[in-house]
Amino acid sequence: MEDNDTYRILRFNDIFNDELHDNSDKYIDRILNFTLCDPTHFIELHEDPRPPPKPPDITNTSMLPTQILEKAYNEEKKILSTPENHIKNGKIIRIQADGGANRSVTNHYNIMNSIWEIKPHYIGGIGSGIQCTHKGIYKLLSDDDTILNVEMFYSKEATETVISPTDIVMTNNMFNSWSQTANCSTKTGNLKFYSTKQKLQCNISLVMINKLWYIRPQIRNFHEVALIHTLTADTINTVNGTALYRLWHHRLGHPGKFVMDNIEAVTEGVPKLKHLRNPFFKCEHSMHGKITQMKKGFNEDPTRATVPGQRFFMDYGFIRAHTEEGKILQSIDNYTTYLLIADEYSRYMWVFLFKSKHPQIQIIKDFLDQQGATTKTKWVRTDQGGELGRSKIFQKTVQQCKFLLEPTGAGASFQNAIVERGHRSLGNMVRTLLSSANLKPEYWSFAILHAVYIKNRLPHQSLPNHKTPIEQYTGRRPNLEHLRVFGSRVIVKQPHIRRGKIDDSYTTTGIFLHYNATTRNITYIDNITKEIKIARHVVFDEAHFAVDDRPPYAKELMNISENHINNKNLDKITNVEETTTLPPQIILSRSFYGSTLDTSVKLWGTHKHLGMNLELDNDKNRIILISCEPSTPANRIPKWRSVLRNGVLLEANGIIIDDLQHLENIITKARSDQQKHIILTFAPMEKQHERVEDGCPQIHFDQFNVMAYQHNATRENKPPWKDPHNGPPMEEDSILAAIANGNIPHKLTRSYLHKQPDWDEWRQAEHKMLNTYASQDMFGLPIQPPPNANILPFIWTYLVKQDGTKKARCCVNGNPKRKGTVTLDHTYAAALDQAGARVFWALAALYGYVVYGADATNAFAEAPPPKAPLYVIVDKQYQDWWMNVTKQAPIPKGYVLPVKHALQGHPESPRLWAKKIHDIFTNIGFKNTTHEPCIYTGIFKGNRLFLLRQVDDFALAAPLQQTANEIFEQIQHFLTQPLHILNQLTMYNGLNVQQTKHFIKISCTTYLEKILQGKEWSNEGKNTVIKTPMHHDKKILTSLEHAEGPTDTNEQIQLQQSMKFSYRQAIGELIFAAITCRPDILYAVIKLSQYSNNPHQDHYIAVKRIYKYLRSTIHEGLHFWRNNEHPLLPHTTLTPTINETHQVQLPQHDTFDAHGFVDADWSGDTKHRRSMTGFSIFLAGAPVIYKAKFQPTISLSSTESEFMSATEAAKAAKYLRTILNELGHFQNSATTLYEDNNAAIAMANAQRPTRRTRHMDIRHFALLQWVELDEIVLSYISTSDNPADGFTKPLGPTLFSRHATTLLGKRKPHYCAF
Repeated sequence: MEDNDTYRILRFNDIFNDELHDNSDKYIDRILNFTLCDPTHFIELHEDPRPPPKPPDITNTSMLPTQILEKAYNEEKKILSTPENHIKNGKIIRIQADGGANRSVTNHYNIMNSIWEIKPHYIGGIGSGIQCTHKGIYKLLSDDDTILNVEMFYSKEATETVISPTDIVMTNNMFNSWSQTANCSTKTGNLKFYSTKQKLQCNISLVMINKLWYIRPQIRNFHEVALIHTLTADTINTVNGTALYRLWHHRLGHPGKFVMDNIEAVTEGVPKLKHLRNPFFKCEHSMHGKITQMKKGFNEDPTRATVPGQRFFMDYGFIRAHTEEGKILQSIDNYTTYLLIADEYSRYMWVFLFKSKHPQIQIIKDFLDQQGATTKTKWVRTDQGGELGRSKIFQKTVQQCKFLLEPTGAGASFQNAIVERGHRSLGNMVRTLLSSANLKPEYWSFAILHAVYIKNRLPHQSLPNHKTPIEQYTGRRPNLEHLRVFGSRVIVKQPHIRRGKIDDSYTTTGIFLHYNATTRNITYIDNITKEIKIARHVVFDEAHFAVDDRPPYAKELMNISENHINNKNLDKITNVEETTTLPPQIILSRSFYGSTLDTSVKLWGTHKHLGMNLELDNDKNRIILISCEPSTPANRIPKWRSVLRNGVLLEANGIIIDDLQHLENIITKARSDQQKHIILTFAPMEKQHERVEDGCPQIHFDQFNVMAYQHNATRENKPPWKDPHNGPPMEEDSILAAIANGNIPHKLTRSYLHKQPDWDEWRQAEHKMLNTYASQDMFGLPIQPPPNANILPFIWTYLVKQDGTKKARCCVNGNPKRKGTVTLDHTYAAALDQAGARVFWALAALYGYVVYGADATNAFAEAPPPKAPLYVIVDKQYQDWWMNVTKQAPIPKGYVLPVKHALQGHPESPRLWAKKIHDIFTNIGFKNTTHEPCIYTGIFKGNRLFLLRQVDDFALAAPLQQTANEIFEQIQHFLTQPLHILNQLTMYNGLNVQQTKHFIKISCTTYLEKILQGKEWSNEGKNTVIKTPMHHDKKILTSLEHAEGPTDTNEQIQLQQSMKFSYRQAIGELIFAAITCRPDILYAVIKLSQYSNNPHQDHYIAVKRIYKYLRSTIHEGLHFWRNNEHPLLPHTTLTPTINETHQVQLPQHDTFDAHGFVDADWSGDTKHRRSMTGFSIFLAGAPVIYKAKFQPTISLSSTESEFMSATEAAKAAKYLRTILNELGHFQNSATTLYEDNNAAIAMANAQRPTRRTRHMDIRHFALLQWVELDEIVLSYISTSDNPADGFTKPLGPTLFSRHATTLLGKRKPHYCAF
């Protein structure tokens, strides 16, 4: 069989093996009753009066499925060994081939498909004539397995089935003639059908019985039955003209009437379609995908190209989601933009895909060198976009390739009409292709490649004789015989896999995406692995015949193919209507910017840029608005801070701006013309959202603002954040929105405070801040600015603390985008990881220590200055302090202050302070760990101490307070400002710390009290105890997974207001609790964080449930247990979560050993079917590391998902072992991970992959090596005792409480000596 032949897969072993376990005779009967003349449907003949043949004996259960199936097949073969037996036993219907008949008729109703009732119709020539009452389709199988659809009449009066070759030719436009040959001596013959070019299409073997010719039943080899070969033009082509017309309409990318009428005249391999068109035909996909504005006329260029490659039109394009924001849509293979090139002479188009806004100039250079004409004059025409027309590199490249650059006029995009029209037509085709194939918008990159491939092979109205662009460009007429529908189902032979006798593992299925450089290779997406692949040996199933879940175009074709004869006999014209999904809401855009905004600015004042502080980005050819000066026209632009800041200035009075001088000239001219206003066009900065890929909590800007404020409010005892109800949260200005709603204090300015009666108190607060800087020798004496100095302004903030104290803070504006911010050194500074903090608390409990605290005053000023010399501008506050406190003469205007230490606000300051404090800790004998640089350990007076640092807050685990005081005194020796000693810690880093005789407990009670304030709805139904953070009913969970919120902005606002809180901000608040000390809500928060962008009402209700659960468990937290009772600390009674009847069997471990629990929920999410990984690593009786996340790939078995989860847990255990060993808490034995899947445990402990897991990513098998090295060991635990079960799915109240008790460390470990 040829590689490009089309096959339909029919597997006997699939039919048989599905029900093999019953081992009953009825399944052999199913096989024996298949009529070989109807391989598509295998009709069972109930009218046959003879009983079916006795099935073979298969009572021997030791036989393999293939042996049983072959035995059945051999029994069938014996029965059908001769034509006479076929006729005598009644098993196969006798079919006569009558060359003199002009109608096909049968007396067997069951052998027809698509049967419908007709008016009584008499057919003569058979006796005195017979009356026919029904009509249908009989599928006739040729010798090469071609299926012919034969229109057949049904009559009870007929004596047998008669096939008319003439009728087959008349009703099948694939044929135009037939012939019959006979050999009377051998009683054999052949019935042959020919195509319009006298090419033999198929042959049917005949046998003579009683001097009449009958179709011979075909007895094939057992293994050949699996592949049934259809015509290259597809079986559906033989149905009728309507189906043929629509099939080619889909293959050609949904073109219009002109293309369908003329395609046959300018290409090869396409049948004549014009006469097949239904005058009422309208393609649903085309009507939705191609709707656009009316065409605008344009003038052709007077100087037309005379040869291919003489003039190219180029333009850069962007695919955007058709939403209000118009976000650039990244394709599934990570492309975001494309370059479209069109040849003027031939209208031939090329498309190049890119992953950034800027094209690869080398590709353009290579293209011009290869495709450019040899004429003396050549042109490249583009618009004045920054990507091409105004790019200096692009201009230079065009010149080097000996082309002349023709930029279009400002606002005259019609001058680039050829490529502009290309954008529009490609956009229409891409939307239509994706719609008909039912593919997501992310597949646009493949659709546009396929669209260009098709467009170059369709007749073009502007070319002579309506030639195709490829023929006009190359001189060769295209052959489209190979063309298949975009999105067709394909069966692909997998490389390097040998075909078994009845095994189909050597093939896979996928979806056709586009042709490659050669039509023999295609690109497809594998249905199993979801990977994009290239294949050569491929079979097309355009109608998705072998599957039930078909895309819209395939449903349409199947409907037509099954009902065409019925429709044809109606006395009215009908058009088969199919419910069609709307095309993907995407648009092809010429501009990189999703939306633009015109604003009118008054022309007053003298500022050369109207008060706008602009920055020219030479690399990207754009002008960025940084800020607007006070008391200038630009400062009065509405919402410039929230909308236009960091946006791009594109035009002024309709003129594209090249640089700052160009803008200044436009403004100057407008002033000289005495204009009152100037129109500025901006492209606002697009807000990017993270994709929720692995199910981990996603933190957006507005959520981070809320989390940061609530965390800081907990530390400094400030009022809590309150939800703004008036509209959806803004990602950048959520704090400002809250200020506008009166939820937190307004920003206080010096000019405002100067008018207040308590101004003297605020002035003293400024002096106090500058006095602190003076004591730390922060600034040098005022000097004149050095040349090219790095100069930054001060930023002052004023606030009233909870106790009424007035405070003024001073830092610098070190925005990296600000001119003058120079960073010559690293800016990264390590921050405390929550897992590292929990390790510290666990060790403090195990060693029987008490934790003491301290923090540094004005810490950054203790560090050295930035690497590049820094100066600050002398402002009013400093001038006032200089004259009235230091009693010195006024500082001259324009002078600056040299900065002698790290100053808060500069990008390098956090790093400088981190290095400073690290050096101090090292000097006093402490050493930090490699992977957690904020955790230190050291030996002091024979005791191993542990030190924790979060920026300028310190926590020291020591046996006595005297020891802690001595350590803090040593730190103080290196600082200029006194440490603030906190003694025994009760709060640290926003968490409550409870140090008792038996354990150390960390909780977020104070934080939860803050976030629950103002949420009165959390008290709704307070008499009802909420025992779990998420409902465990599967129907409710499935509803959450498939619920989609409103897309209209007004509806979103109404939903948020009706629910009385912001969903996104609520998720931001919950994330902090979940990742610090509340593992019991982790799964619920992860699950619901996926819907932050567009929540449904059901998601809001689910979030409310978490808050209600937290209110009822507000004091819960993690308990880290001591070995022995601490004699100086208070005793606290531990209340169990529930009164358990089940005796939890937790493993016993050595005091110093960590151990873990791991679980996976196989394919639990019904939306994407990825499994959930959950694990926790315990130390001192509570988890120090815990995590829940969706696995990156779809697991094919529970063993696979559990093994992948075990690998993730093992990585965390390895990380923990490294930290503990560096802290002197050595892990001498292997870390045990408890798992409830025996197969995964066996595979890990066997230290080798199995046949069922060979497809897994090799990185997961690192677990096998760690087991071999005796670092990790997997052990079994029952699901009912595995606390990690609560990380993978919602649980019922009893099981949840049992696991929550374990996860919160409320079970006293066996090592406790009390």
